[in-house]
Parts: sequence; C-alpha cells; structure tokens
Amino acid sequence: MNIIDTKKTRLVIFGTGSTALRALEGLKSLSEIELVAFCDNSTDRQGTKFENVPVLSADELLKNDWDLVLLASQFAVDIERQLLSLGIPKERILSPALNRMSDALLEYLEDRESRQSLILEEGEEVRFQDVPKILILTSETLNNGHGTGVLIQRYFSGYPKENLFSISSLGTGKPWLKRSVCIKDGTPRKIEAVLTEEGFEPNIVYATAINELDIFLLSSVLQVLPESVKVVQHFMDFMPHDETLFLNRLNPLLPRISEVWALTDSLSTALGGKIGRPVEHVSALFQNVSDLPRVESMGPGRLVMLGNVWNPKTVGFLESVWSYCKKEVPDLGPIDWYVHPNRIQSLVEMGVELGDAIHWKGFSTGELLLSRLARYDAALIGFNFDAKAEDGYARYSLPSRLTEISMAGLPLFAVASPDTELARFVGEEKVGAVASGPNPIEVGKKLSGFLSDRKGLEEAGRKTRALAETRFDLRQFRPRFLRRIISMAL
Repeated sequence: MNIIDTKKTRLVIFGTGSTALRALEGLKSLSEIELVAFCDNSTDRQGTKFENVPVLSADELLKNDWDLVLLASQFAVDIERQLLSLGIPKERILSPALNRMSDALLEYLEDRESRQSLILEEGEEVRFQDVPKILILTSETLNNGHGTGVLIQRYFSGYPKENLFSISSLGTGKPWLKRSVCIKDGTPRKIEAVLTEEGFEPNIVYATAINELDIFLLSSVLQVLPESVKVVQHFMDFMPHDETLFLNRLNPLLPRISEVWALTDSLSTALGGKIGRPVEHVSALFQNVSDLPRVESMGPGRLVMLGNVWNPKTVGFLESVWSYCKKEVPDLGPIDWYVHPNRIQSLVEMGVELGDAIHWKGFSTGELLLSRLARYDAALIGFNFDAKAEDGYARYSLPSRLTEISMAGLPLFAVASPDTELARFVGEEKVGAVASGPNPIEVGKKLSGFLSDRKGLEEAGRKTRALAETRFDLRQFRPRFLRRIISMAL
C-alpha cells in the first residue's frame, strides 16, 4: 500500500556503527523514507560525513528539519532519555530492537498510512473517515500463536485498528487487537451484549471458520447483525470434527454469506462441490519481502522447523526419522524448532516431550526470524506421516510458514502423503523433496539423500526465494485484499 501524502518521511539515524549500516541497507527498499542525517554523541564524528551523509550532534537536531529519529545503537535507552530531555517528542523517536530496524520502519509507515487514507488496488483512495468497520471471526485468539492469526495481522496491519473488532471461539494468549473477546459459547445474546458494550456496529464480517464451533459462532453473529452487513467466509483450513454436522450448520447460512473463499485450489473445488456454489481461490500466504541475502547451503548439518504441529504423534515420528539420519549424516545436528510457547505447553499437557532430536528454540517473527533462518541448510515440515491424508487439514491446507521458509531461501523437505496439497506444491514448484510415511526409516533414507545433495539444496533454495519475491509478496496482495473487503460496504 502507498502513502497518500507524497511527502517523504525525513529520517535521522542515531548511531554510526554496524547497526546503523544495517538500518541504512534496509532503507533501500523503502522509497517513502528519505535519510537526511546521521546523529552521534562522539565529537569525533560530529561535523563529518558518514556514508556521504552529514553527522549531527543531538543538540543540532533541534535546529534541523526532520520527521523521525531511528535509534540504531546498543545505548538506545540512554539516547532516548537524552532526546526526551532535549524536548524531542516521544512519538518522533523510534527505538526498536537492534535486529528489527527494517520491520520497525515498515510498521511506522503502516501506522502513518492508517492515520490518513488507504490506497487500494489501481490507486483507489478511501479516506480514513470512510473506512468500514470489520468484525473478524477466528477459531483462536487473533495473535501470533497460530498461522491464521499471523496472516490476518499482515493483511490488516495498515488498517485503522479502531475499525477492527475480533471475536474467537477459543482463548489462546494475548490478542493482537485491544478490541478483542473470546466467547466459548457464542450465543446470539452474548454476541449482542459484547457488540453493544463496545459500541461496535460492523459493516463487514470477515470469518475464518474451520470447524463446527466456528460455524456456530458465525451463526450467532448473523442472527444479531442486520442483513445489510456483508459477510466473507475465508476457509484457510478445513478441520471439521464431523463433516456432516459442519455442512448442516453451514448450509443454512450460505444465503447470508456474500463470498466464500478458500486457501487452495483443491479446497476451493472440494468445498464448491459440498455446498453447491462457487468457492473462489484466494491464497493467504503473503508477507513483506525482506532484503536479507539468500541462503547459500553449506550443508548438510542444520535443519529447522517452523510453526505448529497439529498431530502430536508427528513429534515421535520425526524423532525416529532423525535418529536414522544421524547415522547416515554424522554432522547432522538436532532439528531446531521455532514455535509459539503455547504449542509446546499443549504438547507437554498431552504427554509429549521433546527428546534429543528436536530442540525448541523459542518464538521469533519478522526480521529476527529471517536472520536466524539464514543459518540453516534446509527446512523440515512434518505435515502428516500416514500414506494418505487423514483429514481435511492434511488434504487441502498449506502451512502458513511457507512464506518465511521461502523468504529465507531454504530448500524444503516435507513429510507428506502424495494426496496432500503440500506434496503437490513441493513437487510442482521443485522447491525441495517429499517423503511419505508411515515408515520412518524410508523417510529417513530420503531425507539423508536430500541433505547430501548440495547442488540440489542450492537449486531448491533459489527456487523458494524466487517464490517469495513473485508469489508471496504482501505488497502485491494487500491492496487487492482490502479493496475486495472494503468495496462490499461502499
């Protein structure tokens, strides 16, 4: 999305070290920002030029024309106190973690944009005061704890948050939006009470139901809202406990649903046949393209996993696979797993413990995650370990973390049966290799061969990065997405 005001943000970078250079590199992809000066407390630096840009003292900031100062220094806390003592407003100081410089600048631009107007596809402009109110329905609390939550935050990151309200069926962690509530038994009376208390009258409902509980929530919402409110039902996953019950609850709602979307072509076709109406393929796999360098495999040796594991048996299966590979690839380290701590806790509560094969490395997002991924040789996705897809999720879905894997240029090894969307994706795009269960030794043989093929790893890595730049670019998707949503209410 673009900024309506063509005036660029005039930026000062406080610091002249390696972090400042990294921040400067990140500016190359942000045409909305103009670097006007550096700033440094070193008297040896002041009055000189750094990267051909003037270096100022802190006092000189009071005399110069600028909009934002970015603190690119390990002494950011002390520098912020210094600038505040000079009378510089806090809202003009940006002090992110040292590894989040680019992400912080992107978020600043998105926040600035949301305070003005939105530019949609083909340059269409929607003024702030005309932006519709959107009610977002999700299975779990809208946050980083699950792939759908991560993606929805990306879609609406530049949208005025006061015009967004989120309701979920399950409470899992801290919500992204302040206006957010979990209603386990979402009766119409409870929905009406919540919306009345918040004074929120939505113009659009954007729902991402995946099972019967979510359809029950959507039904309650529609009983409360007037028929003039448009509804988009976006199936990012399809995970009913009882498909007959799911369809019996969904079908009566279809006349109220304006558009039905699905994550993949196969899910679109399958759902269209089940509900007797067209289901549009609207992919959800997008993120901001990073300018971090592509990964050049030094393998074999380091494997990484991202995101949730829905079937707890997958952990034990992957441990068996790794044990075999360890004998064939002596330098193979443990599988490092980056996932939200809520998911680890859920596994522990189910009696699953991580052994020597899988090490939990915490939870990271954005530029920090991508910088860590650059240290790995390949990504591993344990999608399903049976010879056939055991449910709708395995058959029709794609893991949301494909975007980060692609952005880092990592070759991909997928444990997935041939009838899954993931197996088809990896095979058609040639971004790695696929092995099917249920025999962990056979999967281990394929993984060992995959890791030993250095030229194959490098080629697959280049193809995953190319996908990130062409098909997963959020900047291309978000204007179209918001235009589709907003045009329903205008």
